[in-house]
Amino acid sequence: MKIEDIKILLDVIKQKSFTEAGIINEYSQSTISKKIKKIEEELKIKLVYRNKNAEILPTTQEQKIHDDLNMIIETYEKIKNMTNNKIIKIGFSTGYSETKIIEIIEKLKKENIETQVEIVNSEQLYRDILENKIDVAIIGIKKENEKIYTEKITEEQIILAGKKPIKYFDKEKIYEIPLILHQEGSGLREFIIEKLEQMKIKTNRLQIKYEIGYEEFSIEAAKKGYGYIFIPKEKCQLPLQKIWEPEELTRSFYIISKDKQIIKKIKE
Repeated sequence: MKIEDIKILLDVIKQKSFTEAGIINEYSQSTISKKIKKIEEELKIKLVYRNKNAEILPTTQEQKIHDDLNMIIETYEKIKNMTNNKIIKIGFSTGYSETKIIEIIEKLKKENIETQVEIVNSEQLYRDILENKIDVAIIGIKKENEKIYTEKITEEQIILAGKKPIKYFDKEKIYEIPLILHQEGSGLREFIIEKLEQMKIKTNRLQIKYEIGYEEFSIEAAKKGYGYIFIPKEKCQLPLQKIWEPEELTRSFYIISKDKQIIKKIKE
């Protein structure tokens, strides 16, 4: 029997409802019902029943162990709080805002949670989550995997910027300018290529002059006039100037982990 399942049982009894307990624990009513049935099968006793008012109430057998179940949860919470100074390994996509990274680290620090941070491309972070090398990551691509919890955490506007202004820019002019892109595997690069193709821009015709692994180096190259770069709007600072800001280049970031509670802790 899992600690989570005991907590769900106690929530069902407190709320007198599978549905309400499901809302609290972010499960469907049917999932809550199955979890309670599984506990009953494991303990070989009936724990709850439904009365004439459709309320879910504890059986006599449950009442006999109710205090013990509460004590288990209370003890677990105490132990969890005592070990709250654990280290969380967290990864951030290279395109994620430095300001937001600091905010998350500071937030966890206030809760006595130390962090080990790595900043690499989204594909690498996704593999690290799958291989249990890190606990949680924020990436710029969305992938479906039943082993990983995924939730949207923020959005940012991507723009085309460069040192030399271009008057009356339209998407056809993108074929005429030198571009600086991130290397293969970058979540930002994949996002840009995908969105440009959706906008009917033939990406195989783009003049990609440089492919650089780190965003900071890409921005420095653009500042020196080596080419134009797609970057988050908030990072466009002089001498760079905004050249193009299509609505289609609004990028979402996702927080991923195999542990739902870590995601909740970072988002709350």
